[in-house]
Amino acid sequence: MAINIGVTAGIAKEVDDGAQLIIEAIVSTATDASTAGTTRIIASCVSGIYIVSRRGRDVVLPRFTEMDIALDRPLSVTKNAESTASIPASAATAHGN
Repeated sequence: MAINIGVTAGIAKEVDDGAQLIIEAIVSTATDASTAGTTRIIASCVSGIYIVSRRGRDVVLPRFTEMDIALDRPLSVTKNAESTASIPASAATAHGN
């Protein structure tokens, strides 16, 4: 989590500075004060996209890792393909289907 927060802060800073330079290069009357709010919004959006896209990638499980799984409702697992399609994605992933 700390790494994700650090990377997000770095991304926000770089996007803020980069967007500000681009806007000031395109708009001749733009100043640091006039572009600061806009670039912070852009930086926040890019940082948010980074955090959302990182979901689930911070844990690596080696192959054949054993774990205990608790379900909040009964689940029956059969070998035919039709019943596998009705298993929710999270349950199917947990059982290796």
